[in-house]
Amino acid sequence: MVREDDVFADLVTDDAIVDAVRELQGTNLKLLRSAAMLKPPRVGSEKKFHQDAAYYPSHPMDHVTVWMALDQSTTENGCMRVVPGAHTDGLLDHEAVEYETDITLEEGGYGLEDTVDLPMEPGDVLFQHCLLPHYTAPNETDDWRRAFIASYMRGRSRFTDEDPPAWVDSEHVAGESFPGCV
Repeated sequence: MVREDDVFADLVTDDAIVDAVRELQGTNLKLLRSAAMLKPPRVGSEKKFHQDAAYYPSHPMDHVTVWMALDQSTTENGCMRVVPGAHTDGLLDHEAVEYETDITLEEGGYGLEDTVDLPMEPGDVLFQHCLLPHYTAPNETDDWRRAFIASYMRGRSRFTDEDPPAWVDSEHVAGESFPGCV
């Protein structure tokens, strides 16, 4: 998205966001991915429990996803639900559900009783470790639930597979770039 639209390009390089990510990741940053997360009224489906790290074969496995609410995000329209502290459990086993980018934690992991709801107002921002298990419910309202995500990784990060996934943006954001790194 950031290659095609100046508004999103400006958003991923916004000083307030980049400064917060630098506190978590250091001064050399790459954008790993950016995407719109859309839940249309009464159509938006659930996104089952997963960890963002499962999508990206990278080292170190510590990238940060910044989830930005574009609309009000409520329990009724599918706000983010996270399992507090579970990022310390490491990368868990995932399985593909219907297609390559629809993965979920294997059965027996976490349940809704393990989660905390994170309702958000438009403009609110959530910084989330890539190993944090999370879930969003279906949108059961007449309102949209739209969000924009940007995932950032350290400038010295490397993919552990020869070819990165097709959905990776890998754009330089701040600091130095390093040969052979993402």
